[in-house]
Amino acid sequence: MQVSNNEIVELLRKVVIVYKIGRKNQFQIAAYEKAADAIELLPTQLHETWKKGLLNTVEGIGAATQAHIVELFEKGSSEFIDHQLEKVPSTVFLLTKIPKVGPIKAFRLVTTFKLLDEKTALKKLLELCNKHKIAELDGFGEQSENVMIESIQQYLKAASSPDRIPYDYARTVADDLVRYLKHSKLVEKVDVLGSLRRKAPTIGDIDIAVEAIEKDSEEIIKHFVAYPKKRSVDNAGDSKASIYLPPKLRVDLRVHPKKAYGTLLQYFTGSKAHNIKLREYALQRGYSLNEYGLKDLKSEDSLNKAKGKEANSIIFDTEEKLYNFLGLKYIEPEHRTGADEIEKAKLV
Repeated sequence: MQVSNNEIVELLRKVVIVYKIGRKNQFQIAAYEKAADAIELLPTQLHETWKKGLLNTVEGIGAATQAHIVELFEKGSSEFIDHQLEKVPSTVFLLTKIPKVGPIKAFRLVTTFKLLDEKTALKKLLELCNKHKIAELDGFGEQSENVMIESIQQYLKAASSPDRIPYDYARTVADDLVRYLKHSKLVEKVDVLGSLRRKAPTIGDIDIAVEAIEKDSEEIIKHFVAYPKKRSVDNAGDSKASIYLPPKLRVDLRVHPKKAYGTLLQYFTGSKAHNIKLREYALQRGYSLNEYGLKDLKSEDSLNKAKGKEANSIIFDTEEKLYNFLGLKYIEPEHRTGADEIEKAKLV
């Protein structure tokens, strides 16, 4: 029976949640996390690999996990995985999708308050928070309760929104991911981009930039796509990657060298209107502007010899230097709306 990669990954991640609740040793937990990560990054369906008899060639999937996957393909279910998932109520998996709610905390909430209906569990938990029942539990307290109220409210709004989510929810999710990225010693600096950096009321996708040495880009991408709270990986290249977080939030990452980091920040922060006006302003001063930097249009040599978008570009390690080069004061991200901010920022 054909079972998709996403379905297998979801099952394995649920096993990880059960193992964490049962406080299994870290080696057992890591084995399933590694297998889930490996499958999520596959460019082809694992079912096709299995049909060709090559399942054992996929790195990251141990022998025990391979056996469960074979059973899934042959029977449509795995006795072992089903047995593990039966150990906890299904609503536990739902609660772990809420920021700040881990497996052990989710299990305790579900069992303490009998939150057994997936359709009502979150709303009931919100009611309990508003009645201060969560703060009464040992290990929670008023602060945890307040954080949970905000997280549940924002999650429910995000789940019901067709396109955009509230700023506060996106900021909470992004901050957690930024902290995770900073755990890597290869990461020099992390910034959010786009409407989130501009502090817009609602956010479409989350865009994040990482400053790093170029040779470290691939390892940073691997670290990013291994983020434990992700739902799926959309793509992963040498310096760019995209993941999805629950309920349906896309996160795009760009890794850039320090020497051109300011160029990247500027290009991917401003609104469309701001960027158009800035490009027009740059043209008036004899430069073309794109995500790779500035090009001097007055220099025929740069035009004739350029062999790519990045060739002969003037790049900047900070945004301030880019704006100053164009004769402008630094424009704060939240003011990059495309109104009259460029006129107001002129130095002369």
